Amino acid sequence: MSWGTVELEPEVRDWLEALSAALFARTQEIARARRAYRRCVERAHGVPTEEE
Repeated sequence: MSWGTVELEPEVRDWLEALSAALFARTQEIARARRAYRRCVERAHGVPTEEE
């Protein structure tokens, strides 16, 4: 399944390309944890998603 493409700023693209596979995986793990935490806080406090 294709999700499409995103055009990145050159400095962001260079930063991502410079990451090692292990560091890239860790970065993704941190991002998933942040999203999960935010969902928990939103549910607990009734924060509408439109405010993001």
